[in-house]
Amino acid sequence: MVRLRTIFAAAGAAVLLAACSRGGEPRAALDRFFGSQIRKDYAATYDCYDGAYRAKVSRDEYVRHRAEASTLESYQVLSLEQRGDQAHAAVVLVFAASPKVGRLAPASTTVQEDLVRGPEGWRVRVW
Repeated sequence: MVRLRTIFAAAGAAVLLAACSRGGEPRAALDRFFGSQIRKDYAATYDCYDGAYRAKVSRDEYVRHRAEASTLESYQVLSLEQRGDQAHAAVVLVFAASPKVGRLAPASTTVQEDLVRGPEGWRVRVW
């Protein structure tokens, strides 16, 4: 019985660890970051930033600001280079039309994103 409990405890710990890491590659971090923006889950987007950014900007402030910004429709990772605990990506973003800002058709732009791997896994770094 004790052995069975030990096996279940070890399995449970492995599941929790996997859920917390949420993917061990920078590409998974980019997918969480931009995917949460498309779903308008800005609290989840905020969690993708590194600790330095989160120390400067509160979750409520970020969510409020992001909810007022242009809506992201899609993204495409053009390139992704990883060097140790740092990565750099070029990403095309397509934003929805927004009469509020005078944009009558979707607009695209290419952005550069830096990522860093820390104790929480891969996070987007804002300079």
